[in-house]
Amino acid sequence: MSSVTSPACDAPFQTADGLYNYGKLYLSFHEPLVFGEITNLKPYTLDKLVVLCYQESARRLGWGNGHTSRIFKGQFGYDGYASSIGNLLANYKRGMSYEEMGKYIHNGWSAIYWYWRDNKPYVKDSRYIKPRNSLGDKRRDECAATEYHELNKDEKFKNVVIIDCLVKLLNL
Repeated sequence: MSSVTSPACDAPFQTADGLYNYGKLYLSFHEPLVFGEITNLKPYTLDKLVVLCYQESARRLGWGNGHTSRIFKGQFGYDGYASSIGNLLANYKRGMSYEEMGKYIHNGWSAIYWYWRDNKPYVKDSRYIKPRNSLGDKRRDECAATEYHELNKDEKFKNVVIIDCLVKLLNL
């Protein structure tokens, strides 16, 4: 049985590099509020955004069954989504283009990729899970080292799916 089949009881509460807290709340973006509209705001934790964006990616990119695909705190993939989303939302400004948002998504993923590859957080902290596929392969190294605007269309599309999901959920 794989050690990745269920979440750890003692799951981490932040990305391995410590930059993004999984419990941080994000509200949907709206124009200036009037009193009656305040109830329309819906809060999402970073954790919930990660799960929803991953499920949408799984569905749209054909990763198994998008409705049952799961991702857990402590996995590299989870941190990849958390860092991508966290980096975009930390830098988001109303009216950003998809290209601008894609840059922040990609830079967040690249930063956590390098961190996991070089620091192997699962060695020092048992709450993090060793990736099934070793990090440091040519494709991911090249992707992480490439600026967003130079990525091929397939790699860019992975970011676009996350952006689409966040636009829908947070009214970006």
